[in-house]
Amino acid sequence: MQKEIKGLLAEGRKLDAVKLYKERTGLGLKDAKDAVEALEVNADPTPPTGIDSAFEAELLSLLGRGEKLAAVKRYRQQTGRPLLESKQAVEALATRHGLATAGTGTSSGGPLLLLLLAAAAIGIITTVVLLVWR
Repeated sequence: MQKEIKGLLAEGRKLDAVKLYKERTGLGLKDAKDAVEALEVNADPTPPTGIDSAFEAELLSLLGRGEKLAAVKRYRQQTGRPLLESKQAVEALATRHGLATAGTGTSSGGPLLLLLLAAAAIGIITTVVLLVWR
């Protein structure tokens, strides 16, 4: 990623570099800007605050069990970051490690919800037809 960021900086596209860094790391705008500026002067960007290898392993464990919501809450609790930044950081961590984060940590009820909605619609239609035919 650093190579991509430096390439964008070389093209004079600092804003795009900051956006890319923010998307890939899940950091907030200010932290992403600071990291890109550090890369601009050939310094290593600082890692996200509150993240050490043990904490990262804890988050990855939660994500591995499908507990995205718990991971976001834990990240927020540990770092003090706002909810959206915490969510983005956890999703970026999961992406870097090839873990899916589609849900909120609960099982997907999509097909069941669709079935229930269809059944409700059929019930409403049946009621209307019966009322009209009386």
